[in-house]
Amino acid sequence: MARTARIDVPLVPAVAVREAVVNAVAHRDYAITGSQIMLEVFSDRLVVKSPGPLPNTITIDSVKRGGRPRSPNESIANFLLAMQKMEKRGRGWAVMRRAMLEHNGSEPEIEEDREARFVSVTLRLRPR
Repeated sequence: MARTARIDVPLVPAVAVREAVVNAVAHRDYAITGSQIMLEVFSDRLVVKSPGPLPNTITIDSVKRGGRPRSPNESIANFLLAMQKMEKRGRGWAVMRRAMLEHNGSEPEIEEDREARFVSVTLRLRPR
């Protein structure tokens, strides 16, 4: 009897999760005491929530376009880049988008809730 090799297919690409978490660490508002980055897993999605609004003049559209990154935590962002946790500043959204499109045809979603004071990135899971 021939044995078939088991092939594990992740529900979401590791590179997309890494980018979402690294961006949450680099861009969160550390002045909001008692807050933390949250990783929530649901049956159909993974959500990374980062305390604080988007920095300065950054909008959701400008995040999606990439380009000139602005972080309230430049030292942390530069450290993550030096430690090779970031591939290149200003490219995180493009990396997540490409990985998700190749993985299951979906795009990452970003939402800013200024009232609740957080930014969330949602990655849709591959259907089982």
